[in-house]
Formats: sequence, structure tokens, C-alpha cells
Amino acid sequence: MPARKAALLLITACAACLARSAPGERTGDAHSLIALTHVTVIDGTGRARQADMDVVIRDGRIAEVFPSGSRPLPNGAAVTDLRGRYLIPGMIDTHVHLGTRERPPGMMAEILHEAFMGGVTTVRDMGGTATIVAPLAAASRPDSGATPRIYTGAIMAGPGGWFDGERGRLMAGRSAPGQAPMVRRVDEAVDVERVVRDAREAGAAGIKIYGAVPPGLILRLSAEAHRQGLRVWSHLAVDPGRPSDVLAAGVDVVSHGDMFIAQVMPPLAAGATDEERRALRHRTFLSTPLDAPPLVSLLEQMRRRGTILEPTLLIMLPGPDSTGQVPPRAATLFHFAAGMTREAHRRGVMIAAGTDAIGGSSPNLHAELQLLVDSAGLSPLEAITAATRNGAHALGADSLGTIEPGKLADLVVLAADPTHDIANTLTVVSVLRAGRMHTRTRPVLVPPQARAPRARP
Repeated sequence: MPARKAALLLITACAACLARSAPGERTGDAHSLIALTHVTVIDGTGRARQADMDVVIRDGRIAEVFPSGSRPLPNGAAVTDLRGRYLIPGMIDTHVHLGTRERPPGMMAEILHEAFMGGVTTVRDMGGTATIVAPLAAASRPDSGATPRIYTGAIMAGPGGWFDGERGRLMAGRSAPGQAPMVRRVDEAVDVERVVRDAREAGAAGIKIYGAVPPGLILRLSAEAHRQGLRVWSHLAVDPGRPSDVLAAGVDVVSHGDMFIAQVMPPLAAGATDEERRALRHRTFLSTPLDAPPLVSLLEQMRRRGTILEPTLLIMLPGPDSTGQVPPRAATLFHFAAGMTREAHRRGVMIAAGTDAIGGSSPNLHAELQLLVDSAGLSPLEAITAATRNGAHALGADSLGTIEPGKLADLVVLAADPTHDIANTLTVVSVLRAGRMHTRTRPVLVPPQARAPRARP
């Protein structure tokens, strides 16, 4: 993981905090019937905010949403007056890696807890060693815990050096490199039905196509995963094919906005070095307009197919080098990725919010939302939808993502209006998981690369 992605304010680790309040928080009693009253609802569907609403929660699910005073509250409901507050669905970070490197015992559990208390109630793990991820996922299942729900993905990657070395051994867990159910080396001879079944039985919600998988095999893996009820997630560019091959295979979600460039990259000379490849990519970024016909064709294909784009702008945001200057190549890559995200959104492609770097003592998703607004042209309301309803679609999680009857009551109470300033997602007052309220007693720390809200919590 690059140093930028590891720029976390790391904290003392304690796995037990998944099931209890930490200092600076209060956890409410569990009630089967709850009424949140006089709150402004931003429901995650894209509809405008609704002022002075009541939300009734029964047995952990949203039962009713109606204007305050328009009907009586149910008898026996535990009432919380949220006058002056704003209610959004629990936010979803659709791209995290919980088990790609070793950390001190309990640290990732603590990071997840801080993410939850920062408003992130669900995450999608995009590949890691099961010996690390599986216990975290198991600990996340009880609704009494103050930790995000975890949806796990199984990596499918072709032959190559990625499986060699220490990283490959770590991610294999107790299996041989490339043979773990959640991190699998595949080639044309692979038993597609078996590797998908192994991933499903290991708890995967979807498969992730990573790299060095030929187009025909992506198609076979995608079809089999869908047949077995799994989602299909992929890098937008997978060698040796192009992004159009990934889309043609019917994947559900593609990651990384910079990878659109692979559709128009000229072929590299045989034996080209990594530096030559980076230089060619940079020249291609500079010479390719965002409305180039091959790129427009990709976006139209995504719109028609309903393919979701998860651009992960945060990990591309360039920072200064040792001389204090922003490297031109890094700046060019970011501006291309942000521009393609803007074009995708303008043309009707669904955008989901993922960080590829969960955060430390506060979740990085707040920074990603700010980039979607400031650099990719989404409105604050559209960015909230990207982190709620659209994230749920990316996961295939029909019970999450919006404030509507029947949905799980995973909710976030804010002190200030995030549709006015997207930085106000940082003004978290309380977080609910299945109706159980966890209340902060101190502000959320502003993560790196994010700006602070103008309003005080």
C-alpha cells in the first residue's frame, strides 16, 4: 500500500470496542419501537431534503416516515426529539482493504470502530487474507456492535508476480499462494464453477477481477458468479484486454477512474520497462480529450448496462513531493480521473463512493465525498446518494442505503445540513445500527485531504 494510502492517524487498538462504547461515546439501550421526531430527512434516494419529519423504527427496521404531527406516534415508542438535526442513511465505503498487510493485534478492529462512529455503517472489503478478514466480518454481524457491516470480495487474478513474495504469502493465509478461496490464481484451465463456489462458501458477497485475466475468462467468471448469486466487481482495466472487454463481460461495478485511459493506450513495445509504461500513459493522458469517441462509447455502454463506477479519487489526489512540488504526472492522472468521473455522471452512469483507504481515527469517506463534489461536479445531494443508495446497489444490499419503510435502520444524525456543504457529513452526532443509537460526545476528527465543516457540531 503506498504511503499516501497509509496516511492514517493510528490509534491504540482494542478489539473489544466493537461491542461496547469507547470513551467519548454513549450507546443507547436497545428498544423494539423507536421514534425519531422533528428531524430533517435526506433519504438517500436523491429526493430533496424533507423538513420536520418523524421516523418510526420497529425491531431494527424503518416502519414509517411521515411529516411530524400528521399522525400519532405508536404507543410505547421510545421518542428522541431531533429538532434541528439532519438524518441520512448510514454511509457505505465501497472500497476498503482490511487484510492486505499485517497490523498490530486489534488495530483494524479499532479503525473499523472509528469508521462506524464517523458515519460509515457498511464497507465492502475488496480482497485480503481470510485469516484477517473473516474474524472481522464475523465480529461485524451482531447488530449490537458499534462497527460497520462487512461485505467481502474474493480476488480472481491471473498468473504473474502478484502472487509471489511476502504479500502473496500473507494474502494466501493458510493456503498456498494463489490457492486460497478468497485470493485465487485463475487461468483458462481453471474450474470456474468450483472457484466461484469456494468463494461463496468462504463468505464472499462477490468476486473481484483483479488483473492478468483474459476477456473470455472474465466472461466465464462473471456468468458463473451471477449464476451462483454473487456480485461481480472488477478493475476497469484488466490486462490483456481493454475496459470495453470488462464491460462486455457484464460486471456490476468497476473501480478506478484513471483506468479509462487503457481504452486508448497504444501498445507498449516488447520488453518495455515500468518507467516507459508510465511515460506512455502520461503522454496518453495529455493527448486524450475527455470526449474522445472511444471514451464516450465506454460511458454509453456503462449507462446502458447499468454498470456502476467507483472512481476512488482519494488515492489519486496528488500531494507535494520532497521539494514541495506536485509531480506533474500525478496531477495529470488525478485531473483525468476526476474529469472522467464528471463525464460519467453527466451521461447518467451511477457513481458509488469508495476510498481504497478506509482511514484511521476518522473515515476517509468524508474526503472522497468532498472530491466528488469539488473535483467531479456532483452536487452535495448527489454525493450523499453515491455513498448511500448507490453504494447499496454496488453491494447488492437491498436492505440498506435509503430511509424508507422496510429498510434496516442504519442511520446517521448530523448537526448541520450536508446538502448545503458536503463537509457537514463530518458533523456526526449519533450513528444508528438497526435502530440502536451510538452517540458521540466529541467531534469527528477531520481526515487527511478533507476540509473541516464550516458549521460547529
